[in-house]
Amino acid sequence: MDPARIEEGGLNATKCSNEKHTRTITFYIGAFFLGIFVVPILGIIAPTFMFFGVVTPLLGLVKLAGYLFNFAVPYVSFQVGDFELNPIIGFPLSIAVGLILYFVGREAWKLLLKYGKYIHHKQSELER
Repeated sequence: MDPARIEEGGLNATKCSNEKHTRTITFYIGAFFLGIFVVPILGIIAPTFMFFGVVTPLLGLVKLAGYLFNFAVPYVSFQVGDFELNPIIGFPLSIAVGLILYFVGREAWKLLLKYGKYIHHKQSELER
């Protein structure tokens, strides 16, 4: 065997190994810093928005029922600034706001799952 060829192969193996370590370290640092922000934000926003997307129309219905049957529901209101909307107008708006909240929460959940799959895919790609 030619000693120059053996040395050349050794250099390539070391260079490849260093590149692999650099890519791995860079991946984990990036995943760590993105994970600090992305996962908690989406993890809180998604279920909260979906929950209140369901609760908002229900509370609008309770307020409307209270208005129609003449009983007070003091802690439930559709308020814009200092102006409180009439429950007849507030109920359809609460349905609209509830739908918006629910769909934004669902999309945030999809983004969270997509982020997790992306990180898993990149990690398994690095291990090859």
